[in-house]
Amino acid sequence: MTHPIDIKKHGAEGVVEISGELPSPNAVRSANESLTMDSPSPAARPGLLERLLKWQNGSVEAEEIAARILNLPLEFDGFRIAMVSDIHLKSQFLLADEVATHLSRAKPDLITILGDAIDGSTPSVDPLKEFIRFIASLAPCAAILGNNEYASAYLPNLRAAYRDAGIALLEDQSARITRGGAVMRLVGLQDPWAYVSHLNVSREPGMPNTEPIRPAAEPNRFDVLMIHRPHRASRYGRQGYALSLAGHAHGGQWRLPWGQGIFSPGQGLFPKLTSGLYSLGDGQLVVSRGLGNHEFPIRIHNRPHLPIVRLIRR
Repeated sequence: MTHPIDIKKHGAEGVVEISGELPSPNAVRSANESLTMDSPSPAARPGLLERLLKWQNGSVEAEEIAARILNLPLEFDGFRIAMVSDIHLKSQFLLADEVATHLSRAKPDLITILGDAIDGSTPSVDPLKEFIRFIASLAPCAAILGNNEYASAYLPNLRAAYRDAGIALLEDQSARITRGGAVMRLVGLQDPWAYVSHLNVSREPGMPNTEPIRPAAEPNRFDVLMIHRPHRASRYGRQGYALSLAGHAHGGQWRLPWGQGIFSPGQGLFPKLTSGLYSLGDGQLVVSRGLGNHEFPIRIHNRPHLPIVRLIRR
């Protein structure tokens, strides 16, 4: 089964329309099949603190989040969206097997990749390729890029990997997913870091980069926004987005026992938007704590996060 897609992109000639189809999953692998990773050499029995840190950094929390959408079309009631964010690939993606297992069991209708799969320290995209091919076999996938990816020398390799896996990379573009007579319009925004720094952008400098695509309203349609930085989502809250999906905040890096994050890029100390569900105007915002680390090498009270968002009509 294929899912119709309508992509609109700002270009030198204005808005260019590209029509096609959102890639359907390849032949779905068994839910019991998983990726295989090389295991580290056995070490001495760790102490309690070491075991706790290992669990907090090496065990994925797959969290189902109910997003209640006003006037959600009945055809999308119960639709499930998985959020893969902020892998920050190093020499290996050590959580690939666990994330793939969670996704196989969750059976999402759509998988989103919300940026920073790689960063400036990524030595190669190759360790990511098997993982993204696998998740593309489970459900239709759409991706955006984060600030660290635009500055990476391996961005062309990542673009190629997404293309080869059949993953739709949305950079100020929109995709349409249809069910019966209802439509989900999925908008992916390019990160502003690429625009202001002219880093690896896919169009001429000076073109608008954070303005969402706003076609004429149509009946029985709702809009979902993919945006890397959660603190920028509020500026789109009045533009009709029923749901926004974001990452970037890393859960506030270290979290206090009651869930308050310590620091987030773009939000500073004690950030407000770090994990889970928030109200955003008439819509909802869901933030993933991400799966990897960047400048903070370890997580405290902040396990790697795989949200599964279930849409509910209200």
